[in-house]
Amino acid sequence: LAYGGEVYIPASTTCYRFSTPIVINNAVLLRGSGVGTCLEYTGSSGIALTWNPGPSRLAVNEQTGVGARDLTIQTSTPGSTGVRINSAGFIAQNVNVMGFDTGVTFGSNTYLITWHNGTFRNNKTALTFPEKGLTNSGENMSFDHVVFANGQQSDGKSLGVNCVTLNTTYSEPSSEFNFTDDSFDGCQVVIGTNKGMPIRFLNPHFEDVQNTLDYPFVKITAREEGAVAQLINPEFLVDSAT
Repeated sequence: LAYGGEVYIPASTTCYRFSTPIVINNAVLLRGSGVGTCLEYTGSSGIALTWNPGPSRLAVNEQTGVGARDLTIQTSTPGSTGVRINSAGFIAQNVNVMGFDTGVTFGSNTYLITWHNGTFRNNKTALTFPEKGLTNSGENMSFDHVVFANGQQSDGKSLGVNCVTLNTTYSEPSSEFNFTDDSFDGCQVVIGTNKGMPIRFLNPHFEDVQNTLDYPFVKITAREEGAVAQLINPEFLVDSAT
């Protein structure tokens, strides 16, 4: 697809299994047909799906139209990452990511990201930003009507810690994340250094999903460099026994 385009994956009674990582080097939309389309990565390491920026005929850098929709990306093998986004303008709609050590991560020149609907479930870390050395990344990253659930990473006592980690490693630039009408169920959010750019939560739902809750739902670890976090109309639901 030299100038971009769409790859359609129809529904199937079983998941489409693949062990070689898929790397997309153009403005390509990967589209399934809903819950019937499942891609299962069987590799023991690496990144299942990577989107890189491709040549654009537009006089802008954003690769409008690139992304994924109406499918599930999953694994039952530990040690791998689900999705890495290296492209500005990436859009995911009705996409589920499940079972990975890291669900979604980002590279340089990544901004104006939209993730609408979907579930991040049973990933050790559902979502992480950034890695050291990123440049020109983090502007206006939006997740709406998404469920972040059942983080697996353990501190020896509890599941769900470090499930969403934002700016916990010092890096340039800062990031601007918007979470709207999202649920964080057994999924702790950790916010580190974020110089001058906000991480916003509008109508967030935080809930534990275990018998004993022994970690905070939201944790800010920034030191002298500071962090900006805004929680607007949050709901904190504790339904553990203790």
